Amino acid sequence: MTPLDRFLEDVLRWAEARPDLEGVALLGSHARGQARADSDIDLLLISCDVRPYLDDPSWVETFGEVDRTEQEVWGDTRSVRVWYRDGREVEFAIAGPAWAQVPMDAGKRRLIESGLRVLTDRTGRLSRLS
Repeated sequence: MTPLDRFLEDVLRWAEARPDLEGVALLGSHARGQARADSDIDLLLISCDVRPYLDDPSWVETFGEVDRTEQEVWGDTRSVRVWYRDGREVEFAIAGPAWAQVPMDAGKRRLIESGLRVLTDRTGRLSRLS
C-alpha cells in the first residue's frame, strides 16, 4: 500500500464518521494517476455545513503533524491548504452541496475533466459528475 493509499484510507474513515459530509473526492493529477513527486493532493469535501471546517481547521491534524496551513478562496469554494511535516501538501477544498449541481460552470467542468475519483458519496451528487 502506498503512502497516498494510506492517507486516503484515513480520510475516508474520518469522513464516514462525520454525518455532515456528503461526499469526498480526489481531484487532479493524483486522481488521473499522473502525479509527480512534487504534486499536491487535491481533495474535495462536500458538506451541508462548511463553516466548522473553516472556522477551526484543527481537524487537519487528524492526518499528520502540520507544519502550516493557509485558507484560500476559489469562487464558491474555500480551501484549507496544509503542509505536513512529512512533506505532503494537501488542499482540502470545502464546498456546500450546490457545488455539485448540474449544469456546472466551465471552471468546475474543467476541474472534473482533469481528474475526479469519488472516495465516498452519500447522496450520489459526485458520482453523477464523472
